Parts: sequence; C-alpha cells; structure tokens
Amino acid sequence: MSNEFSSNKKVEVKIQRILSELISIKVSDPRLQNLIISEVSVNKDISTAKVYFLLLNNQNNTKQTELILNKATGFFKKEMSTQLNLKKLPNL
Repeated sequence: MSNEFSSNKKVEVKIQRILSELISIKVSDPRLQNLIISEVSVNKDISTAKVYFLLLNNQNNTKQTELILNKATGFFKKEMSTQLNLKKLPNL
C-alpha cells in the first residue's frame, strides 16, 4: 500500500514540475503569466490528474484562465509524454 502511495506522489510531483516549467517557459499567452500550479492530485490508477492553480494578480477571471488551460490540455499532454515514463498519460 505504501509503495502505491509513493509512486502516485512521485507522479504528482513530476506533473506539477513539468506543467510549471511549460507554463513559465513555453507558453507565450500573457494571460497565463502570473499562474502558479499549486497542487496536482492523481487517482489510484493514474488515469486522471486534477491540477490546482493560483493566479498572483487576480485581474483575469479564474474561469477564463481555466478555459485557456483546458484548451491547452493537448499541448501539455504532448509535452509531458516526452518527460514522463508512463504507459498511459493521465487526463488533465
């Protein structure tokens, strides 16, 4: 049981790090400039990952930012596939 927990936690930390790097380096949308990935939680079978974020200056609407991130999910998954060694990537 503890082994399962540690592997899920490792995946969560890796996804959080990768998404943070992608948003800060590769995404050029100015609306995502002040975005921080605060937490990622993965379910037991690593099929779904929930991503929690914070906006530093809350000028933009949170819903608008969420829509932008949802539209970029394909890009994020493509970029994550090269860095994560998983058979199947989780849905974001």
